[in-house]
Amino acid sequence: MLIDSDILIDFTHGNSDAVDWLDRHDVRESLKLSIVTEMELLVGSQNKAHMRELIELFTRFETLQIDEQVSVKARQLVEDYYLSHGLLIADSLIAATAIVFGETLATKNMRDFRFIPELTLAQYP
Repeated sequence: MLIDSDILIDFTHGNSDAVDWLDRHDVRESLKLSIVTEMELLVGSQNKAHMRELIELFTRFETLQIDEQVSVKARQLVEDYYLSHGLLIADSLIAATAIVFGETLATKNMRDFRFIPELTLAQYP
């Protein structure tokens, strides 16, 4: 399962739903992050100590990289859904990563992705 940025943001803010949800799913499944999710969290770092904490958190997950297939898929998603649904670059890359790697995307922002028919979504919490 690929975890969207919003869940990790909740987790880093100490949200008990996020902590419980990640702990529950971590036991049963291999949880993964897109490199885009990691970068989104890093640019939200408040200082070097916070950045180190985030980097340590990332070790809990497998990181899926952007490759040519993901890039091509993300570009297609932007072409198909930017004008009609406002799909942004980061979200297109995260969705494309899930699609290409055959992962379910866990997110609390279903509205950002629900219009992509080939994407399987898991609601949080």
